Amino acid sequence: MEAIMDKTQLYTLQRLEKELNISSNQTYPTGTHTINLLIKKLQGDVNAKRKKMRGKILYKLGLFGMTDVRGNLDFARINHYIKYIGSNNPKQKILNYLTCQELQLIVTQVDRMVDKELAKK
Repeated sequence: MEAIMDKTQLYTLQRLEKELNISSNQTYPTGTHTINLLIKKLQGDVNAKRKKMRGKILYKLGLFGMTDVRGNLDFARINHYIKYIGSNNPKQKILNYLTCQELQLIVTQVDRMVDKELAKK
């Protein structure tokens, strides 16, 4: 017998839909295994989208000079910068905990900042 979706699964699906900008007019299968597979697939899509944006932020901040003595990215400085970047990160999250919407705002802000500084040189 198929189990009915519980509240945590429904909440997770709704959160993932929101991050991926998928309409919520969909019906879901009621099997626990099927629901878990769907959650896993959507989570993978969200993570891929976030990874791409985090990579762009890291690249731009590396160009901006947030590196250590050996030339590697200085994640402590980067996370501190992202945490206190301003109105685009009001909850003061570090880079890995930002949602897609927050990452989009921060990518735009970092792009503008780095491009402005590079244009001066």
